[in-house]
Amino acid sequence: MTRLLTEWRAIWKIAGPLLVSQLCYTGMGFVDALVAGRAEVTDLAGVAVGGGLWLPMALFLTGLAYATTPLVAKATGQNNLAKAQSWIGQSISLMLAVGVLAAVLVTSIAQPALTWFGADLGTRSAGVDYLMGIAIGIPGFCLYQALRSSLIGLGQTKLEMIIALSMVGLNFPVSAALVFGWGPLAAQGSFGIGLGTSILFWAGCGALWIGILKGYPSAKPSANRLKPQRRLLGEFYALGWPIAVAICVEASVFSVIALFLAPLGAVQVGAHQIALNLSALFFMLPLGIGLATTSRVGYLRGLGDLSGALYSSKAAIWLGLTIAGATCLLTFGFRDAFALLYGANPEVTQLAAALMIYAAIYQLPDSVQVIGAGALRGWEDSRGPLWVALICYWVICLPGGLWLGRGALGGPAWGPKGFWIFLIVGLTLASIGMLWRLKQLTRRLSLDSAPASPH
Repeated sequence: MTRLLTEWRAIWKIAGPLLVSQLCYTGMGFVDALVAGRAEVTDLAGVAVGGGLWLPMALFLTGLAYATTPLVAKATGQNNLAKAQSWIGQSISLMLAVGVLAAVLVTSIAQPALTWFGADLGTRSAGVDYLMGIAIGIPGFCLYQALRSSLIGLGQTKLEMIIALSMVGLNFPVSAALVFGWGPLAAQGSFGIGLGTSILFWAGCGALWIGILKGYPSAKPSANRLKPQRRLLGEFYALGWPIAVAICVEASVFSVIALFLAPLGAVQVGAHQIALNLSALFFMLPLGIGLATTSRVGYLRGLGDLSGALYSSKAAIWLGLTIAGATCLLTFGFRDAFALLYGANPEVTQLAAALMIYAAIYQLPDSVQVIGAGALRGWEDSRGPLWVALICYWVICLPGGLWLGRGALGGPAWGPKGFWIFLIVGLTLASIGMLWRLKQLTRRLSLDSAPASPH
């Protein structure tokens, strides 16, 4: 028990600040919607449709940068400072290049993409303006992700937390000044919301870099290590792209479910969104633990303590389950009060409270799968979680939800409840898949450490 508590403390030391940071990033999206809602209605709609185009790209770029964490953590555990600096330098180079390409892509496809999706003229114009503002900051966003993933790999997350708190604090005045025009600034509308986000990510990027120079000067990569090296970039990308795709696969399922529920009416969609919003808030806890586990496992592997890395993987999952058990009981016990917080009409509130029963159960397998994926990434296994996500979410969860929720192929058509049931099924299977991959690692470790048979 003492060993378990010690490991939990080591994981939480990294995860605690990450949780605060993740909540800040979620808060920035809330502030953007708040500012847009007080501008023209077309600005709010434009931010919504533009965000629908930008969010999948942002998730992919974030996932790609996550590859930095296990590589830097392992090098740190090996006490190989030069190697850690090389990985940080290659991450910066790759993410900057990818960020420039992504910015060019966004500016090129914004107009035709929103036209193809059928947005009306006012919404389309506001959406394009928003994306033009966002495009200015995409390279800064990518650099920010590279630097934060490097710090997570070093086990240092307090600096990011401080910067994230500063960013969310500045978000409202910066966005409002640009949107509505304060003092000498002219009103920029939806472009101002995108530009405000860009300014904050460039500022955050600069603050992280200064923090590394001042607080962790030994981690600063030299100019030589910033030069792209084909072999290292190949290793980095091979580890990173499956993480990026897996994150997009998981996140996109929720967007698609909302689209499938749309024909059922505003009450069904609204209730589903309320239950999902609460789950997303509680999801920040296992997400922070999962990111910390990647760093902790990578570090222990670098030390050569493979059994310790396996123990840490399992301890992290138990930590997540313990916390998820508490949030599950909290959601179940206070579901009516939580539903009332959203101020919806009684019909939506009643249905949302009923769906929160499923949202409560959902948190248990969700914590196992996200922390299990984080542990596997610490072992530099990114393709396993990708295949688990593809099969569980797109082959099982979504078709099953269509059958049970929408009545496809003669199903009972239970509405949002049917989709939530299959979300639980999909997440349960995903958690089993992650645990199976970890068991494979245990078996492989046992075989590698077993003495050779005498001949």
